[in-house]
Amino acid sequence: MQDIQLIAKQFNLSSGLICARRMYGGSVHRSYLADLSDGTSVAIQALNPKAFPDVPMMAANADAVSRYIAKNAGEKEQRYIRYIPTADGKLLYTDERGINWRAYHYIDRAHTPVPDESSMHDCGELAKALGLFYRQLADFPVAELKNTLPNYHNTALHFNRFKAAVESASKPLVDTARQEVSYALKQQKYAGALLKMELPVRAAHNEARLRNLLVDNETGRAVCLIDYDTVMPGLMAFDFGDAVRSGCRACRCDERQMNRIRFDIDRYAEFTRLFLDIARPILQKGEAASLAGGCIVMALERGLLYLTDYLQGNKRFRAAYPEQNLYKARIQLMLCMQMQYYYKEMEAIVRRSL
Repeated sequence: MQDIQLIAKQFNLSSGLICARRMYGGSVHRSYLADLSDGTSVAIQALNPKAFPDVPMMAANADAVSRYIAKNAGEKEQRYIRYIPTADGKLLYTDERGINWRAYHYIDRAHTPVPDESSMHDCGELAKALGLFYRQLADFPVAELKNTLPNYHNTALHFNRFKAAVESASKPLVDTARQEVSYALKQQKYAGALLKMELPVRAAHNEARLRNLLVDNETGRAVCLIDYDTVMPGLMAFDFGDAVRSGCRACRCDERQMNRIRFDIDRYAEFTRLFLDIARPILQKGEAASLAGGCIVMALERGLLYLTDYLQGNKRFRAAYPEQNLYKARIQLMLCMQMQYYYKEMEAIVRRSL
């Protein structure tokens, strides 16, 4: 194990380190929670270059957004991601092996909702946190952000990669996903829908999901969105649709019984109302009209990604068993289908919430 005591000394910490322990829970980085002698804690991370080809650029994006949020937060409010510079004032410390390390203040007395056990309340808190994120970054100079993961939400490109995977996979494997493949191949018109709308480009989170929400342990209220690593230029509809796809799913993420897969339109209505209560003043031309459709596109995109990975041998997403990514794809595509059924009602809910 890397000597965390030595790594910790490279950062401008408020006091000395008492102990550190490995943090688990799905992060793409190797993370440690370090307790300091003044009673505070910090997270120290070895950043994963396989997930982010340009780690310094990713870290710069995250830091720029963090600093901008700090400008718009109250003086006493510090419950958001705040990065800690190195002793010589840099964002990252690079060790002798070339690994980049980062530190930030740990937000205590808060937790992330378990997506498979989330409630309408959790979904509503995600809506508030996302609305506040966009409100705080409404005037952020998006030209300063770098596109660290090109084509991250280019659904049309993901659709083409899916078609290529269908063509290259063995027939017996494709046959195991016959219904999912057949449905997905008919959805090409949705794949490029958002990018054709010429929507305003913003500082987007790009992974606005329940697993990136912190809620207070005592009140259950939203603290903030976390994980700024995917913050890049993007569309509000990306995040709105991703959050709805995540928060309004009334089933397990790998549910095997198709009759249990349900898009909860009541959760969607509450999510939309709470999000627009906060974000309404900053909406620009076309954004409101893109929200309902964005949900369909993002559910389709996630379904395509899981299905492509299944057909390619589960190389991108971890799978506890060979069919898990197929089941995950099935859920997202079923959500997409149900959203298509509810689309006019979803649009009406947006209009009523404006």
